Amino acid sequence: MQRAYIKMLYQSKEARRLSWKDIANLAECSVDQARYWAKRHDICDGKHTGRPKTIDGTSKDAVKIETLQDPSMTLIELSKKVDISRESVRKIRKEQGFRWISYVSRVPLTEKHREGRCYFAQYIIDHPEIVPNIAFTDESMVALDFSKRKIWRIPGEILPNHFAEVDNYPIKRMVWAAIGRNYKSRLVLIDGTIDSRTYCKLLEDSGVIGDLQRFFGENLQFMQDNARAHTSAFSKDFFAKHKINLLEGWPAKSPDLNPIEHLWALLKVRMDLTKVTSLEELDQEMLRAWNTITIEEINNHVDSFPSRLVVCQEHNGNSLNGLWKEVHKHHHQN
Repeated sequence: MQRAYIKMLYQSKEARRLSWKDIANLAECSVDQARYWAKRHDICDGKHTGRPKTIDGTSKDAVKIETLQDPSMTLIELSKKVDISRESVRKIRKEQGFRWISYVSRVPLTEKHREGRCYFAQYIIDHPEIVPNIAFTDESMVALDFSKRKIWRIPGEILPNHFAEVDNYPIKRMVWAAIGRNYKSRLVLIDGTIDSRTYCKLLEDSGVIGDLQRFFGENLQFMQDNARAHTSAFSKDFFAKHKINLLEGWPAKSPDLNPIEHLWALLKVRMDLTKVTSLEELDQEMLRAWNTITIEEINNHVDSFPSRLVVCQEHNGNSLNGLWKEVHKHHHQN
């Protein structure tokens, strides 16, 4: 009777402007008891009485199935659906290996994109002698985001050293590099945006073209994506002038096939931005982190290229995001 009265008082708590102390006094119990019974009945909609419900295998299977079908379902929604407490749902999900993490991003691909990826994959698989001569290239943007820095402070208390100056125009730098089997280019820093003329100029002024030709010789296959700066008539004339063989047929929307993408991720992980406050310091830190990447690490990613193609083809040209375990397994078995 007392519990039902507490529930009734709790449900009218907002309308009657009752505090927990008011509810406890009216129900002639302690504040802790009032809070416990009110919330317990409210969560379970008055159905929960006696000992907690035993969690059996059926309940655990239901939690797993519902979570797999709708990974965005909240604890409250799932607890109501399978008729167990939120804490039980949380515990079961943790035991089953579920974690609250971000969606896996992937590039949207049309049927034409997938066909192009499969065609390219089959061509390289049929001509494995090409792979050791490929120089994988790409640009990447590195930005200094002060808003993501964290410090230790007490919530609600803000001291002068708790502020980070955040500009509407963050400090950032575009960089370019090339990798291959036993090959690692210098990290090229790019000022501003890039078009055909700046792209060709940075390749020539940095000395990378000469380095690539000396290392790979006439068998060099220069890989680049289909950005306009790479495929324009001006750029094609530049490569023809320097007698650079371009790797033909690189499929659109296929950054996942390019091993250098994982090197960009590794570069950003190894950068220490805690003390960087200027573009000059950002450049120095990028160069320092790039120099820590070893040839062994580069070879490991370059050697995974054939496995990327095999898995891509096996999955009808779909994105490799979500399939990296298969790529790693194939790579280490071959």
